[in-house]
Formats: sequence, structure tokens, C-alpha cells
Amino acid sequence: MKKRTFTFILAICLCLGFVIPASAAKASDLTSGEAASYVHVLNNQPYSFSTLEDLNIDGKPELILINIDESTDSMFEMLDLTVWTIQNGTATKTMSQSISAYGGSALNDVGIARQTGATRIYVSESNPPMNSASYSFYDMNGNGKTYQGEIDLAGTAAIDSLYEELEQEWKFEYLFHGEGGFWYSEENKISDVSEDLHTRMEQASSISSEPNTYTVTGYENDGSFYTIIFEVTSVEKKTLMVTDDGAFTDGRQPTRATLVSVRPGSTIRATGGTTIAPDFSNSDEPGVAAMIGWMDGLNCSMMGQSGANILNGPASKTFRDGNEVYRLWTTDRDGDPIFVHLGEETATVGSFVDVKADAYYADAVVWAVDKKITSGSSATTFSPNDTCTTAQILTFLWRANGSPEISGSNPFSDVSPDAYYYQAALWAREMGLISGSVFRGDTPCTRAATVTYLWKLAGRPSVGGGGFTDVPASASYAQAVAWAVNEGITSGTGDEKFSPDAICTRGQIMTFIYRDILG
Repeated sequence: MKKRTFTFILAICLCLGFVIPASAAKASDLTSGEAASYVHVLNNQPYSFSTLEDLNIDGKPELILINIDESTDSMFEMLDLTVWTIQNGTATKTMSQSISAYGGSALNDVGIARQTGATRIYVSESNPPMNSASYSFYDMNGNGKTYQGEIDLAGTAAIDSLYEELEQEWKFEYLFHGEGGFWYSEENKISDVSEDLHTRMEQASSISSEPNTYTVTGYENDGSFYTIIFEVTSVEKKTLMVTDDGAFTDGRQPTRATLVSVRPGSTIRATGGTTIAPDFSNSDEPGVAAMIGWMDGLNCSMMGQSGANILNGPASKTFRDGNEVYRLWTTDRDGDPIFVHLGEETATVGSFVDVKADAYYADAVVWAVDKKITSGSSATTFSPNDTCTTAQILTFLWRANGSPEISGSNPFSDVSPDAYYYQAALWAREMGLISGSVFRGDTPCTRAATVTYLWKLAGRPSVGGGGFTDVPASASYAQAVAWAVNEGITSGTGDEKFSPDAICTRGQIMTFIYRDILG
């Protein structure tokens, strides 16, 4: 395609480095949420061309959209030019212009004009038959100025005076070019904006928020935000053998991924996202879209781009056949894909159906039952996640120390002689673990209180260190915390915190006692 003379000269200038370089701001300079907001615009705004440019020079790109309206019968086409910027994390339209462009023999450009401290979107039109030329400059808020001029009717190689005059003040970089009713984007200057934004959008957070659950926050293909909370048996890094053509062949490729194993019989909490009904699994219930496939061991056969819903509610609604695997439209913090499948119920220990063999407290529970420190909350349950009370932990400690008989008067006004913890309360008072005339056996036991009881039973040793930001050196439990860390009973709760006021569960208490006694 033949281009006008000034465009050719401009290209030479670009190659020689005379033109001010384009802004470095791109999709990767946006947060995942900001990229998702731009994706939402792309899904709801007609456009023929798109690009990202940092027009206000703040380090984040604006989204520029050009829509060519060729629906009219006249020789003129309408260029609908819009600019979107990020304000408070959301895409906001700052400019909307409808510009008439001659669609016959006219030569049209849309691009970026730069000078020191200023960036503008320009729209140009040169029409040799009409001996006319014009340049309109717009800032990102739509404020504009238009320059009119004439061109050489003879079509010689001379640069027309209007362009030559403007080029002394502005450096041009055209992005979209039109000639004879056809429009083109400049190669190597216009990236696939949609693809770049989707890639950045997919790099959302995925976190484990509490024990035995896995929380994923991300964005669907249209930019809508979602949250899914899975009850899990495991979350682990795996190398999966994946094919995305749906064929059970040997052509699978190894893919490093986060494999989320959902606990059978559990509940999936899926909120937000796009409601799609019916989905690939013939469900008429809404949910969060994902790619579906089937899993056999570590072999995943995905159905290409076919989508299905991860449904809110019982896991059985999502995993109808049991061996389905879903790939979320987001990645984990390492940039690896997240695959979700139905896990297997792990074996339990003893007679307790709620103590899995792979639980961190499993060995402690087995030991405690064997030593008759506890018999569980019922014949078949231990209730490891229930809050542990003062009466319970002191009873556990009393039994772990041989269940000695304590005689004498009852010093506590709230302890009945027929209470199961009566002897434990008297023993704790005698050992100096507690004091006063009120026992308060139903009070939940904190982490600070637990290590203090153990420390006092150990003879109140003096130990330095600790180093937790939430344990003041002057705290009454500071020495106990330092001792417990030194003995390997606990290492804190992470991020240099001990969480002294956190309430202990029965599983945690049994683990503390087990580590203390067995060392």
C-alpha cells in the first residue's frame, strides 16, 4: 500500500531514533483488578482497534479505543474515539469523541503526538482531490484543537506545509492508518491488548485462609470478580500431565500446577463471577466458570476451551462423576495454573471419625487416648476444632501427671465436688498454676495461658529470646512463651507473631502437651 510522503519520512525518523520513544507503561503496570476493569470495558464497548498508552504520565496506561462506523451510505465514516483511565482502581471514561473521516481517497491517521511534558491523541486527514489537510489534537479529557491546511495538488514529493509546521513542535507516532476506506493497525506498535490484559488479570491472588480450606480470588473472562472457598484434603504443587484437546492420547505435556483436592461431602462457597446457565455439565445453576476435563491419577485430559461451572453448594453438584477436573481462569502466586479435583477421604485414627491420619494433631490424639488423658468428646468423635476450656486443659494436664488425689477443703466457689474437673482444679491450685477463689472452668483457654501452665509445671525456668512482635517483654507470659519456643512446643503463628490471645482448640492443646512431655 502506497503511503503519503510525510508518513514515510516519519518512519525514517523513528528508525533513526529522532522521535520521542513511546511510554513504557503497559498491561503489566496494572494490578490484576485494574486489568480486569479494562477487560470489562473491552467486553462491553464496540471497538475496531485498541491500545494502551500512558497519556497522563502517571506510570499506568490509559486504554484507547477506536471504533470505525462504516454503516452509513455516505463517503464519510465516523471514528468513535474513547479513552479510559484508572481511577480508584476502576476504569473510568474520560474522553469520548465522534470524528468524521473521509472514506474515499483520503489518507487518515490516528496516533500519539508527543512533546516535552505533553502527550496527545491526534487524528489527521489528507484528501488530495479536495486539496485539504487537517490535524486534530486531543488530551485524555477530550479537550482538542484542530489545524487546517492545504496539500500539493500535483502530488509531488514535497512535504505539505501544515505537517512540516506541526512536526517542528510535535513528534508523531501513528497507530491506526486508513486509506481508500480500509483501516490498518501499525505493525509492532499495537500489541494484542485484550490478550495482554487477560494475562495480567489472571495473575490474581489465591490463598489458604484457614486450616483445611483453600480460598481463590480471581477474575473471569469478562473481568468479573469471584471468590471460591473449598474445603480440602490437600493443596500441593504437582507436575500434571495435561492435554487440552480432550483426547485420551499419549501427547500430554508436563505442567507444574497447584492441585487442590476437594473433600468429598464438603460444601463449596462460590460467590461473584458470571452466572452461566446451563453449563457444560447440564446444570441450570449459576457458578464460577472454569475449564473442564477429566483426571486419572496425574493425567488431565482437558476439553480445550470448553467451560463449566464450579457451583456454589455441595461438592457433589460440581463433581457429578467424581473424576472431573477444573482449571480456573486464574493462576496462583507463582504464576502456575490451579487445577481442582475431588480428593479422597483420608483414613482416620482410632475410633474418631473426625481425626484424619494426616492431621498435625493425629499422633498427639493417639498418644493421649493411649495414656488415658482423654477419651474424646464422644465414642466416635474427638472434636479437634472445638474450643478448649480452662477446665479441660487442666484436666488433661492433671491426667498427664498421673491423676494425683488431692485432699483438703475446696477453695473455689464455682466448683462442685461432683464436677469432672474437681480433682484437677484442686491439683492446679496446689501446683500454683492458678490462684484465687473463682475457678471459671468454662473460660476458653488462650495460647498464652496454655504455655504458662506448661512453663510453671516445668519449674518456671528462665529463658531469653522469644522475639515476637505481639509479646511485650513486660508481659506476665513472656518467659513462658520464650521457653515454649526453645523447647519446640510451638513456633508461633507466623509473621513474627505468637497470637497470645488466640483461643486454643482441643487439637492444638493436645499437641502442646504431647510435645512438652515427649520432647
